Amino acid sequence: MKKENPWNWIPAVAIVVLLLLFAGYKAVKSDSPRIQTNEQESTKQWVEIARFSGNGDEETDYFTTHNNRFRVNYRFYNSYPGAVFGFFIYPKDDGLYVNQFSLSGSGNDSSFVNTPSGEYYFNVITGPGSEWEIMVEEQR
Repeated sequence: MKKENPWNWIPAVAIVVLLLLFAGYKAVKSDSPRIQTNEQESTKQWVEIARFSGNGDEETDYFTTHNNRFRVNYRFYNSYPGAVFGFFIYPKDDGLYVNQFSLSGSGNDSSFVNTPSGEYYFNVITGPGSEWEIMVEEQR
């Protein structure tokens, strides 16, 4: 008489479990809100919301952001080698800055700022004979 193996059902159950896991993974992945967000952001355009320029140290006027992320494009020129340009981003009603950027020597750069929407201003610090420009953009 041949003995039956009591474990014959394990491979069949394992295959069913794997198929269910795979089907669940595909369903979750296809409904991912992150994918929808990326598609929505790709249709938005960067729009200039403020532009400031000057010579030397200065606190700018306020500008208002409507999103939790904005882009800062900045340009600096100084005829002195090694001249430094820097600026801090402050919220209107708070003494703590939310971000700061700097350049050593003439040039330009762009950076993203992730902070709640609201009113902000720049405190620009640079040496004499400097020309600078800061442009703020957000997606709409």
